[in-house]
Amino acid sequence: MLSKSSFALTALVTVGTLFAQVGGRITGSVKDPTGACVPGASIAAVNPATNVKIETKADAQGSYSFPALAVGQYNIEISAPGFTPYRKTGLAIDVNSALAE
Repeated sequence: MLSKSSFALTALVTVGTLFAQVGGRITGSVKDPTGACVPGASIAAVNPATNVKIETKADAQGSYSFPALAVGQYNIEISAPGFTPYRKTGLAIDVNSALAE
């Protein structure tokens, strides 16, 4: 049996625009390589241009949301005890655009 430490975190990330069109949102879910959700994982959205860091936790189903982010580039950093940290860079929040991964 493999230990948790041999698994890396993965994330499904959706980027969409808000109805007010002044920014956007990032939502996603945290799963291990077997597809099991990782509740309580720590997630941070970081804008490297401004050094603004917004943090949240995954819910019981591994889902998370950053509902109101300013226009810009963001990096997502995900960590959970026993897992290798995950980082996704270059997520663009633009007015009137949407990105789904």
